[in-house]
Amino acid sequence: MSSRHARALTPVLLYREIVTGPPATRWQVSASMLATDLDAVVDSGRTVRTASSLNDDLSGAAAPDRGLCALTFDDGDASFCDLVLPLLLERGLPATVYVATATIGHPRGLSAACLAELARADVEVGAHTVLHRDLDLLPDPAIRCELQVSRDHLAELLGTAPRSFAYPYGAYHRIARDLVSGAGYDSGYAVKNALTHAHDDRYARARLPVLAGTARRTVEGWLAGQGAPPAWRRERLRTKAFRHLRAALART
Repeated sequence: MSSRHARALTPVLLYREIVTGPPATRWQVSASMLATDLDAVVDSGRTVRTASSLNDDLSGAAAPDRGLCALTFDDGDASFCDLVLPLLLERGLPATVYVATATIGHPRGLSAACLAELARADVEVGAHTVLHRDLDLLPDPAIRCELQVSRDHLAELLGTAPRSFAYPYGAYHRIARDLVSGAGYDSGYAVKNALTHAHDDRYARARLPVLAGTARRTVEGWLAGQGAPPAWRRERLRTKAFRHLRAALART
């Protein structure tokens, strides 16, 4: 792969809960590991963007000729302001945190004061539904409610409506994708375990989850535009099959 092609493939890193000590679950990442990852981002020479700004760049008439990347954090965990924000500020890095609004003000969620602090920093706040449910298993009216109520709640708290949305668990289908587009969001971020690019679906952009066991060389490979496939636009058959399995389990 040529270096120019690799730079056109854009890593969007996805973190969930950041903890001070050793991770207790695969979804947790220690603050020390995050700090090392952020140093690798700086060393990569890529330009770090918020999710919305990255989408603007990749959706523009001319594809950017420099390497880009984005840092995203899902769920709006309470640790963000205490553990993550100082690490970002030390390195001058922007990021996007996606908030499930039912958790705002609860012990494990972000406070309204923290959200206001993020709005003053270079951290974008995006929507992540209200109750963090699998949108692809919900009826259409419930999807619309999750999208609109979370957007309105954040708009009321922050004074401006969120531009970007992230699917809980990365789960979406065509209907959910179209409803995100119709709800007034500019972009939607899924998972896909792939590298996004100018031709990826702007309402289902790929991200790369960083887990407790993710090796440093893996993150460095992603930042080099390697180690993961380019994102695809159409839903894969195995994704549909997994949805049917989840639906069956939900009925039991």
